[in-house]
Amino acid sequence: MYSETEDAPENVRSVLENLQNYSAGLRVSELISQIASELQKALADGSRDNPFSLEDDEMDEVVVDDDDDDDDDDDWSHSPPHEEEHTYISINPEAAIRLNKRIREDLRAVRNAGFRVGILRGLKADSQASFLSISVQVSRLGLSDEAIQAWDLEKQQHVVLLIRYAAGYKSFDAVISEAARSHEVEFRVGISNRYKPTVTEAIAAFTAVSKREDGDSNDGSVDDGAQSQTNDSPADFGSLFISSSLNGFINEQFISLLKIRHNMGVGWYGAKLFYSDNQGRAGLGPPVDANGLTSNYYSESTTAKNGLPVLVTADHIRDTRGDRLSFPLIAMQFVMRYLTRCTEFCLICHDKTLETFEALKPYVCSKPLCLYQVSLDNLLRYH
Repeated sequence: MYSETEDAPENVRSVLENLQNYSAGLRVSELISQIASELQKALADGSRDNPFSLEDDEMDEVVVDDDDDDDDDDDWSHSPPHEEEHTYISINPEAAIRLNKRIREDLRAVRNAGFRVGILRGLKADSQASFLSISVQVSRLGLSDEAIQAWDLEKQQHVVLLIRYAAGYKSFDAVISEAARSHEVEFRVGISNRYKPTVTEAIAAFTAVSKREDGDSNDGSVDDGAQSQTNDSPADFGSLFISSSLNGFINEQFISLLKIRHNMGVGWYGAKLFYSDNQGRAGLGPPVDANGLTSNYYSESTTAKNGLPVLVTADHIRDTRGDRLSFPLIAMQFVMRYLTRCTEFCLICHDKTLETFEALKPYVCSKPLCLYQVSLDNLLRYH
């Protein structure tokens, strides 16, 4: 098949000329659908009228979760527009092509790391508001049966990280180059009976739940309001026992800690130590010379990692060369670190505790300010 039009785009002619490579054995209807699909990819420029498909040939692998979900494949398609989604970002076609390619690369990295991806809304170059879910089944976290029971989890459930982009998609490069508070990126961590919550549940997680979190305690209690959003729903996204503490931590400090890691070449432990040591300053200021840091900033605890799977202990920043890093994957690995090892960190300040005993549930360290915060939370809840 070929085109007689002299001014036909080169990518269109290429699709038609390569038709014989994938047409053998296809029915006429299947061939027409295949040609239409290939032409759509060739002509896509990343706008809402000609969006990129995330279901390209390189995305066909399926992440095996060993569960019985009816929907075994990750959802790379875009959900129908929600009634609240009205605005789009003005972006030129060339920039849209680059950004859509970056989005695919970032989500592919998440999938290749062993997590499941669900696009709840947007995630196109010109999308103003987007919702992304990243999940993993509890049975794959390497937790003991005692911990699963103590944390009120079930092995077939999914730990889900929801990411909301309120001002367009932000790549790792954009996050690093802009001020930590200017990204309009928010996170929610919860539990679901399926790997991907619904759009309605995602919106509720960032609205009603967020209004209640200021009054929640950080003692590991479950947010009853979030749990009761849609109890009749099979997905039913709700809070983990540690959601309140973890949500506050990741929304307030994660991007700042990421910048510290990037600027100074330390791990998460060193970044948190630096953040805590410099808390109270107006800002982090210019990058600190890594040569000026003492060795304790570079020491990472490995003892607690020995019994955990690679899925949980992997470090995308450490393992990837160059700057083509996936921001969603880094966020999910950050959640995995502080969730699976939550008993090593204080529920209030999130610093590593000094106690040597093993606990089944996280607790508060002995710092006076943390103890005072717990007392204040209990007092407010009592009244």
